[in-house]
Amino acid sequence: MSLFLGASGLIGYNFIRDSLVKEWQQIAILRMERAAHQMDMRLHLPMQWMEAVAKAKNAEIQDWTLQQLKGEDGIEGVYLTWGKRVPVSAKVEKISAIEYFYPPGQETVGLRGELLDAANQPLGRLEALVSYKYLMKDMSMRLRAPNKCPPGVRGWMAHSPMAPAFLKERMPQEVA
Repeated sequence: MSLFLGASGLIGYNFIRDSLVKEWQQIAILRMERAAHQMDMRLHLPMQWMEAVAKAKNAEIQDWTLQQLKGEDGIEGVYLTWGKRVPVSAKVEKISAIEYFYPPGQETVGLRGELLDAANQPLGRLEALVSYKYLMKDMSMRLRAPNKCPPGVRGWMAHSPMAPAFLKERMPQEVA
């Protein structure tokens, strides 16, 4: 009888352990997906400004959109380089698919697109460098377990964006 109880206890332990490990794996995957989505959204806005530069109807609007791109959070540099043989009458019609690149020796992610004319001939190149620290901001908090509540504060409401101000004041601050 004790052999049967010991075997069933061992089997139960292994079953529970395996199910907990699977749950933890799923939670880790979901947290990483959420962090990747946030990083993608942070890269999306500079890409929209790059597309707006290409759609600008004149040089004044193009300069204004370049200034807006330079002023975005996390932008470390914006570089517009024109080709050597660009005719004066050439007009930018669109931008090629924006590519990612990683400049050596810098903590940035680069976005690069070719400015094209109506015949899809390259006229110039537009590059924007986005700070790696800006992209990773708040990521470690998203990948960790949820914050612990201070004594007396319990439940999902304490971590909700809709939490009352007095609850947020009592929450422990993250140390970066």
